[in-house]
Amino acid sequence: MPTNPDELSRRLHELAAQVAQLHDTSRRGYFGLHHPMDAQESTYPPRFDPPVIVDGEPLPLPPASLRPGYAPDDDALYLRWGKFDHDFILDIASRYLDIQQPLRILDFGCSSGRVLRHFETERVVLPILPFEDNYFDIIFGISVFTHIKYLWDGWLCELRRCLKPGGLCLQTVHCEEAWSLFARGDADWQINGVPDYVREHREMDVDYLFFNKSTTSNTFYKRSVVENLFGRYMPVREILDPPEFSFQHWVVMQKDGLRPELPADKLAPVREAPPAATADDAPDSVK
Repeated sequence: MPTNPDELSRRLHELAAQVAQLHDTSRRGYFGLHHPMDAQESTYPPRFDPPVIVDGEPLPLPPASLRPGYAPDDDALYLRWGKFDHDFILDIASRYLDIQQPLRILDFGCSSGRVLRHFETERVVLPILPFEDNYFDIIFGISVFTHIKYLWDGWLCELRRCLKPGGLCLQTVHCEEAWSLFARGDADWQINGVPDYVREHREMDVDYLFFNKSTTSNTFYKRSVVENLFGRYMPVREILDPPEFSFQHWVVMQKDGLRPELPADKLAPVREAPPAATADDAPDSVK
């Protein structure tokens, strides 16, 4: 405990400012709408800017104010980016599931619907909760577990419960590349989104780091650790490098088991393995 009067006064002012921030929703940005420590006496509906109408698009775009970090000033990029991730998700899924069959897909943490909108024409997305056991074929989450400090393991258990046996859980995480990005601190959201430790250690030197304050949170995992931690809840099939537009890795998990007591519609339509090559099918060079 500080004994110097000046230091003690400085510390008291610092603590007072932190308490004030907890009580001031306007200083929490978008977290203010659902922060668990909302101490305001009166809460009013938020005001939203009008949607953006783009010729040829069946769905309106959310206004720029609701697209922080995702091309708020570039409608074409916002659409292209969402379509890219939509196609990326289906490409992963096609390696494990028969995507020609009707699928139930959950966007776990859809934010402004950047990716979700591109599933609309396929009529396979159900963006509401709660759901029964063994319900979804695919659950994907983009930049969700990158911000879950508390109960991340409980959320994985809940997603596993909602997945059909054989179903896929696709989630992005911050690994070493993301750590380096935040450590450089080229933008305010990077500088304010991590503790001093990250900026003081440009290379990730801990297995994981969970950071949270009243206005933001970020979590980081070494890539080599993700399989061990997430694999406790669902088998990790692969960890993919960040694709275009992204600095986050993708964790591909698949729920175990094809429980025979479940009806067919409770099983994910897992792809059949291709038939093994015979001697007659082999190239001339190895016959």
